[in-house]
Amino acid sequence: MLTSMITKISVETLYIQASTGTVETPILKDMIPLIQRNPGITAKALARQLEERRSDLSGAIRLLTGKGIDELLMIWRMMRALELLRTTTDDFEVIAQKCGYTQGKHLANAMKRELRLTPFEYRNGYRRGVQRPVKTRI
Repeated sequence: MLTSMITKISVETLYIQASTGTVETPILKDMIPLIQRNPGITAKALARQLEERRSDLSGAIRLLTGKGIDELLMIWRMMRALELLRTTTDDFEVIAQKCGYTQGKHLANAMKRELRLTPFEYRNGYRRGVQRPVKTRI
């Protein structure tokens, strides 16, 4: 079966590869710069930029990552937010905007839902070196 021959890549690995410029898969290689330039991009706008149907793009992404395009974008934004919380002293609203959220409360709600932590708890825990188990989908 063709799908069993495709090597899946996790969104986390894809995020790391994107930061080092080592993404090899053509559709992902084309998609990553668009997300990096516009972190708030929607799946529909992403498909339009890539000149693909949204359903085709989502199917390809699901084959490659095991995640749909909307979930991939949410995880990508969350990983970027966590990186900025760890590495900057930027205000939370600024971080939210840099990650494609229109308001800080949207990122805060996503973090509470996915990580069971507020941005404040995450940043302070990281800075103090406290490793707290969290329930997460990412």
